[in-house]
Amino acid sequence: MEWFKALPVRLASRFDPSPGPQSFLGLDSACQSPVSVRWSWFLTLCLCLTPLRLRSENSVPAPETLKMQAGATNDTPAKVDALAELSRLNWQSDPQEAQRLAAEGRAIAERLHYRKGLAACLNSLGAVQNIQGKFDQALPLFLEAAKLYEEDGNLLKAGRSIANMGHVHAAQSRNAEALACYERATVLGLKAQDPGGVATAKDGMGNVLQAQGRYQEAIQAYRESMVWAAKAGDEQSRAITLNNLANCQLEGGDPQGALRGYLAAAEAFEKLKLPVYQALAYTNIAPILMDQGMPDQGRMYLERALEVQRKAGNRPGEGTTLLNLGVMLHDSGKLRESVATYEAARRIFQELTDQKNEALALHNLGRSYTEQGAFDQGIRALREALRLRESVEDERGAISSRLGLGEALTGAGRQAEALPMLNAALKRATELKVPELEVEGHRILALAYKAGGRWREAAEHLTRHVDLMATLVSSRSQTKVAEMQTRFETERKEREILVLQKDKEIQDLRLHRQALLRNTLLGAVLLLGALSLAVASRYRLKKRSEAVLREKNGQLEEANHVIELERDKSEQLLLNVLPPSIAGRLKNDSVTIADRFTEATILFADIVGFTQLSQKLDAESLVGVLNDIFTRFDILTDKHGLEKIKTIGDCYMVVGGIPDMKADHCEAVGRMALDMLAELHRFNMATGHALDIRIGLNTGVVVAGVIGRKKFIYDLWGDAVNTASRMESHGEPSRIHATEAVVEKVGHLFQFEPRGEIEVKGKGPMRTYFLVGELSA
Repeated sequence: MEWFKALPVRLASRFDPSPGPQSFLGLDSACQSPVSVRWSWFLTLCLCLTPLRLRSENSVPAPETLKMQAGATNDTPAKVDALAELSRLNWQSDPQEAQRLAAEGRAIAERLHYRKGLAACLNSLGAVQNIQGKFDQALPLFLEAAKLYEEDGNLLKAGRSIANMGHVHAAQSRNAEALACYERATVLGLKAQDPGGVATAKDGMGNVLQAQGRYQEAIQAYRESMVWAAKAGDEQSRAITLNNLANCQLEGGDPQGALRGYLAAAEAFEKLKLPVYQALAYTNIAPILMDQGMPDQGRMYLERALEVQRKAGNRPGEGTTLLNLGVMLHDSGKLRESVATYEAARRIFQELTDQKNEALALHNLGRSYTEQGAFDQGIRALREALRLRESVEDERGAISSRLGLGEALTGAGRQAEALPMLNAALKRATELKVPELEVEGHRILALAYKAGGRWREAAEHLTRHVDLMATLVSSRSQTKVAEMQTRFETERKEREILVLQKDKEIQDLRLHRQALLRNTLLGAVLLLGALSLAVASRYRLKKRSEAVLREKNGQLEEANHVIELERDKSEQLLLNVLPPSIAGRLKNDSVTIADRFTEATILFADIVGFTQLSQKLDAESLVGVLNDIFTRFDILTDKHGLEKIKTIGDCYMVVGGIPDMKADHCEAVGRMALDMLAELHRFNMATGHALDIRIGLNTGVVVAGVIGRKKFIYDLWGDAVNTASRMESHGEPSRIHATEAVVEKVGHLFQFEPRGEIEVKGKGPMRTYFLVGELSA
């Protein structure tokens, strides 16, 4: 399937079909880049949904009154206004009825030459066309409405219609045209003193900037949108922008913050009774849950979203959600179900004549067939995907499909046909400087040459694949570490400013003391004639001065103490998130942290039965259990001199031999694994639980570095890390599953039980062992 980065559903610009606003659903393009963790194959198209606005210029009559006016026998402007408003009210519940009402109102308005009503009906018709994915028909409707409003001097409505045009352009990835519309809509909204219209335009800008990867500019636009929405009293705008900010959090490496944002947005949409938007928030939540090891919950959210979109007749949204569901099923090992889901998505995009997304569905379908060994079906699907991508001039997508087709041909034993295609695709990916496709191309070429018995070429491409992957990881880490260093430097400068302010206060106190002493001496001279009175006055003044000085000196000491505490707090914060040696390098050298270690031992441990336990316990108790277990493991990590890397859900990751060299790293990790089994047994005896644990070990070459923009971590990459993870996932409860590399390293110290040769996902056949215990001295 397509190696896509999981992008969140983006709630884009808000449509405003006059006299009240409306919404639509369109499609945006997906990004192509590999991702890690269990969601690496999840595809999410960027959906642009236009929320309806809750603000209108005048109060709107009750639906019963509107129906009475719309059903009048005489054609009047009031009837046109009622038809336009009823069209708006029926958009989500019955789009076809909304279209009929707006079309009737348009015909009457044209006969009466009623320009305001005609513009309102045109806007409503445009929104309905967009929900049906008919973008080319929607754009001229919005353009004509905007022209009518502007000619009549109604800048508020003109601005909102132009914003609707921006939504259409954004839905078709015409970013420059969309930004131009949003900027024009902002100008008109400011002139018309329409905070709701400005909020709409700013939110649309944020969506386009986010799609272009200009995240800081997007965040600024979203924040401005929230300010204007607050001025307009528009709760829906606030909910939409909250969702979009969560997207930026997710792409910025803060999935927990994004999850909280999506859940809050979904709750707000539920209160506003906007089920389609609520469904899109659910779609955003699904990949995060999948990443955290909760595929059943993620699938539940996607199926809820699919049900709502089908009920609303939202065909583009239904197709996109089916693609998402297909990826989730595939990643869960349910390949047959994923094939059927991809086929359903392809049919929808075929009906919508959306060739770009039809090609995407075919591509994923072909890769799924290939993975099942149905090579002929995979080849047919990938050839059709390639044809469509070439027809829409999607060059990067075409390269990806050629690579997939080459892999399918290789699997079918047609290496002679696959090799020229793969080499050409790799050459073009190199020319376009797309490192993700280069990495994939070298991997597939290595497989093709290996299948043909050309071992030297296979080894060359495999080596190049590993080197490029390390470079790609280092490049991405460099950007994030630079951001972290910038933030650290900003905090350091703020602390320096605080110190300077305290220094100024000290200087002011010194000047005050000098002035006080001068005044004291002057008073003594003036009162020298009356000796007794002068002595008494001078004594009292001295006492007051000393008291003031003591007080000021105490304030200075307290200020210095606060400064020292803040310095210590900053130092401790850095040491809590990074190993001491890495933290020192970041503070002193200002360099990117990305190191290659020729030898390290990695341990992955996953708690068996934790998902079932999570269904029985409340959230607080569940977190308490996990915290108790991982705290015990943390103590063992310190005991054996190892480095804890991270926890992912109920998975615990430890490494030995980095960042500081440790000659007995493999031995220490082996003892750690045995102690973990014993510690979990003690935990079960103490608590009455019956939890098990799978442990996987491997030793080899790794790349280590610092990643993240906000909650940065010290992390590992490389084939040795992936193999250790596979040992855990292919292991057995209460057993320590190890590779031959571990046995070769510490076989003289530990007792191993041969498991034999097994098939390991992504690695092929491997000979593995179970670590039983230590050998007697």
